[in-house]
Amino acid sequence: HLNLKDNERPGISAQWVVDKAVNEFHAQVIRITVHPGDPNYPTEGWFSEINGGEKYFNNHVKPLVDDLTSKGIYSIIDLHYVSDWSGLYPRVKEFWTYMAPKYKDNPYVIYEIFNEPIYPDNWNSWKDEIAQPAVNLIRSLAPDNLIIVGGPFWSSHMSGAATNPVQGNNIIYTAHVYSNQSASDWERNFGPTMRKFPMFVTEWGFETGSNQGGTQSGFGVPFVKWMDDNQLSWTAWCFDSLWGPRMFDSNWNLLTGNGGMGDYVRDLLR
Repeated sequence: HLNLKDNERPGISAQWVVDKAVNEFHAQVIRITVHPGDPNYPTEGWFSEINGGEKYFNNHVKPLVDDLTSKGIYSIIDLHYVSDWSGLYPRVKEFWTYMAPKYKDNPYVIYEIFNEPIYPDNWNSWKDEIAQPAVNLIRSLAPDNLIIVGGPFWSSHMSGAATNPVQGNNIIYTAHVYSNQSASDWERNFGPTMRKFPMFVTEWGFETGSNQGGTQSGFGVPFVKWMDDNQLSWTAWCFDSLWGPRMFDSNWNLLTGNGGMGDYVRDLLR
């Protein structure tokens, strides 16, 4: 989207966004969202027969990872499905069979196996059908890279991992948290797991008027305190001018004030 859809973000490329995040915001981790694609748009996405696979990797992923690695900055390669997950393992397997060995010797590259599985909302089934086989596959091809594992209901129902964890080494569980989740939800959904295993919040954010809504005072400040109290690292969503909750308006001006997360995230990173 960043490199090919100039009509959406005129004059903006993925490298431009990465440079801005690193040079102006001092980001230490960049999450690279690799979209699987949509059958209605056959030229787009990783699984596109026209521009996917090797072409997608060389045009969009490799240049960013090479640049970030040279600067000692971490890359999270995220298979960015937002979908029901049952039956998708063949696609997940295809992606990680290609991607995992590419960076098996690069400690600055982290693999996030599946962005947001939605339904079935059942941790044990998700673990058995997707999470454990994907981790096993990646480990067979990349023995040491950190692996991030999400879970059902948009990676917000993660408590099942506390009693039925994915087996393997260097595994981190994730949390995706927005203002429609209360502090009691944070504890119920993530507390049991984060007290036993490493956890990294790969998505959180707020923007008044967006689908996620929220304010700095009502959500941002208490949530960041919760992350700090529990020693959780994070990447904010979203360093963009279109996909919300946004950090920038359509002209790439920082969204500020109580309803905008741009200056708040900038100051946290600084």
